[in-house]
Amino acid sequence: MRPNTASDHVTAAQLALAQLPKKYRRGRRTLIRTDSAGGTHDFVGWLAQRGR
Repeated sequence: MRPNTASDHVTAAQLALAQLPKKYRRGRRTLIRTDSAGGTHDFVGWLAQRGR
């Protein structure tokens, strides 16, 4: 597995969101920030697809 791929960012976001109280896991209440490595089409597409 290569580090810093879109799938790594998705996995990290899923693990982070799983730690939040349920009311903050979906919708626009949670801000997800990354450095420039997170600015991939696949990761941004995942965020948009999931309604984040």
